[in-house]
Amino acid sequence: MDLPPLSSDTPIGLVDDALFKDLEKAIEIMVGVAVKSRLDDNTDWITLDRHPDWNESVFWCGIEEKHQDEDCSKRIESECKAYPTVKPNATLSPCPHATDELSESVEHKCFCFQIDDTMKLFHGHFLRPRIEAVLSPGHTFPQGDPAKELNSMQTNSLEHIVNIYNGRVHKSLLWATTDQKCAALARFVTDMRREEIVSVADTMPIRIPWHIERVHAILRWHRRSVDDCIRELKIAMERASRHQMSDYKPLAALIVEGEVNFDEYGL
Repeated sequence: MDLPPLSSDTPIGLVDDALFKDLEKAIEIMVGVAVKSRLDDNTDWITLDRHPDWNESVFWCGIEEKHQDEDCSKRIESECKAYPTVKPNATLSPCPHATDELSESVEHKCFCFQIDDTMKLFHGHFLRPRIEAVLSPGHTFPQGDPAKELNSMQTNSLEHIVNIYNGRVHKSLLWATTDQKCAALARFVTDMRREEIVSVADTMPIRIPWHIERVHAILRWHRRSVDDCIRELKIAMERASRHQMSDYKPLAALIVEGEVNFDEYGL
């Protein structure tokens, strides 16, 4: 399946509010912290433990005979249903393939990935559409309002993040309302805490559930309390907001320059 380019020509709208831009950066910070805590700094390609249901010949819809002659980039057809590919409680490991195997190895193409590429796809084809849906007039939640999955103290914590943020960023960059921002943050938190993230990701217009599953598995929010997740999000949003008026430095620059304080994450 050929993915459409992530265009920079999309008309500016509420989803381009400064907070949502920094939410993307905050997610990159959290994922980067998690990866750095488990792997060496020089790891380029990484992999996650494979789900035990998969054998060596992997086709993401689980119907091997339908895709015998296809590579992993064409593994989902419109009538196919995606299944989890990452083992529960999966661990991160460096890619095991030699450099000269990268272009030929089916296992490498299917299971190994680079964080930067996965994050771009996560933002463009999952996070942004999920936020746009929340911001759409008259939007309803097929799986229920995510804010109702949180208690009053947790929703207040999200509102606190938004209020602090609104006070830091120039008002010309604040386009979405506080309620809209809180709803979008609640959706992100509840999405990342779902056990069955693949079924959610498989409903998106661009179906790349394996990339969404990777971010989900690295964050491990589904194994942590809501309060812990919101606390981590708050720290990462604070880091991201420091670069609001910059050109958004890449995660690598944040780490090299010492602007990500790993001690605050307890790692």
